[in-house]
Amino acid sequence: MAFAERAIQSPRYSSCAERQSRRSPKLVALSDVEPVLGDGTVADAARIMGLSKSVFEKKLPGLRSRRLPFPAPDETTGLFDLDAIVQWRKRRHPHLYYLTSTDEGEDARCIDVRGRLDEVLGARKAR
Repeated sequence: MAFAERAIQSPRYSSCAERQSRRSPKLVALSDVEPVLGDGTVADAARIMGLSKSVFEKKLPGLRSRRLPFPAPDETTGLFDLDAIVQWRKRRHPHLYYLTSTDEGEDARCIDVRGRLDEVLGARKAR
């Protein structure tokens, strides 16, 4: 029996209504709702990834070096944005979650249009 089930079935609750009113949000299973997770520790980030804390810490440099890098912890608190980790995991497989793209795109203000046109037109003239 899971911890949440044991806590909810604890004999200290006298009625179902009282049990419902005292239920902590942490006792709700992640599969039941789409919770706002907020910030969390390394252990919380590891749990979302399905890893132990020690294994997660060993794999973190590799996760951070990917083309789509793993979300970094906050500079001030050192805590991870757990919602960002959930989104990062979904962006690894966009076709499974109906996401259109994993690329952020290119800022149009930074594109050298004239240079690109010169390349294309120059290649056409060379033919």
